[in-house]
Amino acid sequence: MTPQHQRRSRRRRAGRNAEFGFTAAQVKKVTSLSYRQLNDWDAKRVLPAGGGRGRAWRRFSPRDLFVIAVLARIRKDFGVPLERLHWLRTFMFRDGANHFRAASQKIEMLGVGVYVVTNLRDFFVMDTDGEMGTTFAQGGLAGDCIWLEVNPLVNGIRALLGEPELPRHGLGYRRRKLLERNDEQ
Repeated sequence: MTPQHQRRSRRRRAGRNAEFGFTAAQVKKVTSLSYRQLNDWDAKRVLPAGGGRGRAWRRFSPRDLFVIAVLARIRKDFGVPLERLHWLRTFMFRDGANHFRAASQKIEMLGVGVYVVTNLRDFFVMDTDGEMGTTFAQGGLAGDCIWLEVNPLVNGIRALLGEPELPRHGLGYRRRKLLERNDEQ
């Protein structure tokens, strides 16, 4: 198979994924959740409603996959029990919300880090690293919040869609890297 044919084939598969959804194997690839964990999350109603299993395993939209990836990362990185993720799951799956699209647009337009900040009870915000830094400096994010950078999650989903990675290229990212280098000296 020629490289050109491989690219066309990859684009066709990516188009089907955007239209029909991702498989459990693809969810596993992005989230590192095992099939057993996915079944457990399904039984505990952590996975999005709809698309019942029937004879075959359900499919997930990019929006669904992003929410599952955020929940899985918080659970893994911060040791949060599944039961404590209920509020965040409900918030991110509410009608009309598409945090994957919003994060992708911010990364693409601004070229900076995008973070989810939540206390898992009643507070959620997703914004750029520059905006978060300003809010934090002004005392706006006190308390027991979890900070999670979502750029790697967005790029993992984009790779499955056959879309290019969104690199950090913006002024905010360059400024932060410069400040980090100055702090190291």
